[in-house]
Amino acid sequence: MPAILITPLLLFMVLHLINASQQLYERREAYAVAATATRVANQGDPTQVRLQRTAAIDESKAAVAVESYVSSEGYELTDLRFTTSAAGATTVTVEVERPIDYLFPIPTLLPGTITGTAEATLIAGVTGPGR
Repeated sequence: MPAILITPLLLFMVLHLINASQQLYERREAYAVAATATRVANQGDPTQVRLQRTAAIDESKAAVAVESYVSSEGYELTDLRFTTSAAGATTVTVEVERPIDYLFPIPTLLPGTITGTAEATLIAGVTGPGR
């Protein structure tokens, strides 16, 4: 009798572990998409960089580019923020989200959606180690 009770429990645990590994993969993918979206948003206007030697972001163009990239990857853009510091550095924060279609749709404590967040800062000039 105990084997009859243990077998479904072990099967549930194995399926849950498979779903958890899928969720881990999806989470890494969401963070990678968000990180790439911040780099898409941080593309300075090349004309302004050449003529004025400053790096500035056209927020409306950046928002369109980010939305286009994020939707092409199958995610929904849930947050896009541009913040400028006193030193003139622009920080872009992106948050993306999409539902997870688990391989084994069993009742579980794992979330039904996955969210990824990333932040990148555009700084004028060349920086490197020690700077």
